Amino acid sequence: MRVGGGRRLDAAEWDRCDDVRVLSLTLYALDNRLTDRKLRLITCAFARTFAQPTSEIWVHHAIEAGEAMADGTSPKILPGVIRQQLPDCLARTCIDPTPGTSWPLVAIPDRRLAETYRDLVPNPFISLTWNPEWFTSTVRELAAHIYASREFSTMPILADALQDAGCDNEQILNHCRVERSHARGCWVLDAILGKT
Repeated sequence: MRVGGGRRLDAAEWDRCDDVRVLSLTLYALDNRLTDRKLRLITCAFARTFAQPTSEIWVHHAIEAGEAMADGTSPKILPGVIRQQLPDCLARTCIDPTPGTSWPLVAIPDRRLAETYRDLVPNPFISLTWNPEWFTSTVRELAAHIYASREFSTMPILADALQDAGCDNEQILNHCRVERSHARGCWVLDAILGKT
């Protein structure tokens, strides 16, 4: 498939591509539309990628509010209050009325952003089949805990639980085991928790 200036993408190139715009155009060309929830969580994950522990507190409030909005819960601090305190920046776009509007801010290819995008969006060139028998109570409880607490360092334990439940899909297991940063909206967690 050719996208973005004739660049050819396939399963292997998807995993190597450092340009979020190309990945996004590829999904669009394949008619894979992301939900508003997923778009907002991708924006929040992008902002979290650049936020430092020492970043202005309002940056962290904006990211947390955006994640709450994505999950349909009320943020601790209202978006209007955050907008008054925070100048235009990537974090502020986490609470935009229209998710995904921040992507022009990530116009330069960046490996970290591409890896973040791939954490939330599985490779569209590889078909995934989820066996409901893999979703044991242990797997579901562990996934819910990881998602709620943001303890993504325990993803390899989730891979072990999935494998114990009979999962032999290397793409799923490797996604959990390979050292990478994960975020809310990770495609493995979303599949287990029934989120889109």
